[in-house]
Amino acid sequence: MKILFLTDYWFPKKTANAVCVQNIAKELLASGNEVYVCAYKEADNSPAEEDGLHFSYVRPSLARRLMHTSAQCQNAALAKTLGMIGVAINRIRRFLLLPFYPLVSLAFPHRWQRAAEKIIRREKIDVLVSVIAPEEALYTGYLTKKRNPGVEWIIYYIDAGTNILPGTSFDLRFNRTSFFEPSNTLMCNFT
Repeated sequence: MKILFLTDYWFPKKTANAVCVQNIAKELLASGNEVYVCAYKEADNSPAEEDGLHFSYVRPSLARRLMHTSAQCQNAALAKTLGMIGVAINRIRRFLLLPFYPLVSLAFPHRWQRAAEKIIRREKIDVLVSVIAPEEALYTGYLTKKRNPGVEWIIYYIDAGTNILPGTSFDLRFNRTSFFEPSNTLMCNFT
């Protein structure tokens, strides 16, 4: 079976999502499956393959890139400035997209979807796994499943997902029950 994970960070920044996916991926590889990961591109030296896993990367939003660059910057004043600009852009975007909360970008999920669909077509992927958070992975999985109904879609919640505000446009338009309808499986791992 060929499985594609949509997760936020991977290399070199191994977050809780990345660690959980890595552990699951190792087990899937050991049982003879092929595993692909589509994550945010954080470094130019991000591998295309590592320990049998195949990687593809998507350029994150400008705000995320600025905040990442500030964390890597050696010049303290420049790092602080870049970080503040990234945070400011993120706050403005969150305010403007409040009706779609918790999504902080409407463009990024579509960019991620295009990358996922290329992998699905090229590698003949059987299963798509959206690793939540970020909520953009959920939305990307939803969009991708709608366009690729033959691919199984698994939603893997690593946190409680309690940050969807009741009554917001996101909650009303993507009512959790109907939003999850196209998925084949919902897995939860609340630690």
